[in-house]
Amino acid sequence: MVGRPGVADRGRKIEIQGAGRNYETTVDRDGNLKLSALAPGRYVIVLKADEAFHLSPPAESTTVDVPDKGCAEFDFWVDPFAKKG
Repeated sequence: MVGRPGVADRGRKIEIQGAGRNYETTVDRDGNLKLSALAPGRYVIVLKADEAFHLSPPAESTTVDVPDKGCAEFDFWVDPFAKKG
């Protein structure tokens, strides 16, 4: 996950909703985030940003499926010059 090409968007707040709970984490200095011991299931990713952001895959889905004893991955980038509107 990067804010600009090659620059991690560290400190970005990420909220993960699912399995009847909400979790919040931040992007680390390498552009990664981790939450351990999530129950398998579908989770909604909520990015905390005033700027315009773009998710990958191109469908801009904000959901991920976490398999049993597995992990999920998604990518996003934030345009620091574009405001949501």
